[in-house]
Amino acid sequence: MLHIQGLSKQFGSKILFENANAHIGHRSRVALIGPNGAGKSTLIKMVMGFESPDSGEISRARHLTIGYLPQEVPKMSGRTILEETLRMDGRREDLLKTKEELEKAFSQKSDENDLERYGRILEELENLDEYRIESRAKAILGGMGFRSADFDRKLTEFSGGWLMRVALSRLLLMDPDLLLLDEPTNHLDLESLLWLEEFLKRNRGALLVISHDTGFLNKLVTEVLEIDQKHLWNYSGNLESYVIQKEERLKVLKAQYAGQQAKIAEIEAFVSRFGAKATKARQAQSRLKQLEKMDLIELPEDRATVRFRFPPAPHSGKDVVTVENAAVRFGEKLIFKNLNWLIRKGTRTAIVGVNGAGKTTLLKLLSQSLSPSEGSVKLGHEVKVGYYSQMQAETLNLKNTISEELESTAPDLPISQVRAIAGAFLFQGDSVHKKCGVLSGGEKARVALAKLLLSPSNFLILDEPTNHLDIEMSEWLENYLQNEALSILLVTHDRYFLD
Repeated sequence: MLHIQGLSKQFGSKILFENANAHIGHRSRVALIGPNGAGKSTLIKMVMGFESPDSGEISRARHLTIGYLPQEVPKMSGRTILEETLRMDGRREDLLKTKEELEKAFSQKSDENDLERYGRILEELENLDEYRIESRAKAILGGMGFRSADFDRKLTEFSGGWLMRVALSRLLLMDPDLLLLDEPTNHLDLESLLWLEEFLKRNRGALLVISHDTGFLNKLVTEVLEIDQKHLWNYSGNLESYVIQKEERLKVLKAQYAGQQAKIAEIEAFVSRFGAKATKARQAQSRLKQLEKMDLIELPEDRATVRFRFPPAPHSGKDVVTVENAAVRFGEKLIFKNLNWLIRKGTRTAIVGVNGAGKTTLLKLLSQSLSPSEGSVKLGHEVKVGYYSQMQAETLNLKNTISEELESTAPDLPISQVRAIAGAFLFQGDSVHKKCGVLSGGEKARVALAKLLLSPSNFLILDEPTNHLDIEMSEWLENYLQNEALSILLVTHDRYFLD
């Protein structure tokens, strides 16, 4: 279905790919993994033709249909949700328009190529199940969390997260041969995520997915494609199998590397010892040629990991938050009422519920960034709140550099310590001078996390903290939260992280 051969790609001095190769078959279910900045999204953009490789080629099967979900919210018109979904990325409109044009042409003359093309269009429309398409669209939208009353509402009435669900819905309805999904779970609640998981399991097409959600990937994929050392490495099985296989591969690679280094040392010692002797000069030259022809084995670089101990927060009283008869209303809309809740020190609580149930509103209430319409919310003695919202990365001053953004959070820290913190979050060397506006989603999330943890907190309120974080960064955050004496309130659709 898709062949990647000899692919190379470079941005400035950064080489993403060097003679990389991969293959995706008709029923492949592939997780594309690698740290943030390794080139995952770039690879998908090259498959789509939005980016060009510096060398190599990406060849596709004839008549291959591809559905692509980017991380960014796509541009949409003023259509209703149902109308936009039925467009299926414009494919259905194109098919129906071409079918009509060909039918008009047939009334004047019959061309063999046009007849073949007409047959393919009819076949594709049949595959789309044209007569049941609206009911299928409504079923998919329902699975994505929309109510029947939403179907005729304009797209302009919805937030970016809901628009991403519309974009995903129209791709699922399109039912392409190959789905390319870049972080598809970031804007889903747990119910929609579970529905999507089941839908994709039943899907007949191939799948290439980027996701930090370990549980989601383990349920879906049968292959892992890793970007490492500028190459693409293929492993069979899910993420759990990948970890075992990679350890085995590295064990063999290290043994081969050690053997080769011993051989190189032996040759160099021989040449050094006998190169000047007339009787041994020919042998020395022969061994030097042997050395020149040798394909040198490279070991992967040790990946940088976050290493930093954040300033300790003061000990809080036993009662962290006391909520009495609280209600929240927005105009006529009641979110909840009669809420009575006592959160004790050291508790770790997950808030779950469908999108729109009021999870984020509840977190805002408890963080005191929202006042109750009725009742009261009181923080306990010495409680210091650290609130990470879904839109935390969007609160960064995009004109600031990373260094300036961190300094604004802790103005009393010396510059050397600010640089150390930036380095701990994998912003090393001159990268601290990057403007926040040019950072990727994952990089912005890392800056936002560093800012949050720089302010000593003993009560962390986290709203989808792993969105835009790669798997390694999510694991670091998980370990940090496990090892700290914190009270935690958490909203996340990431079941592995939640567990």
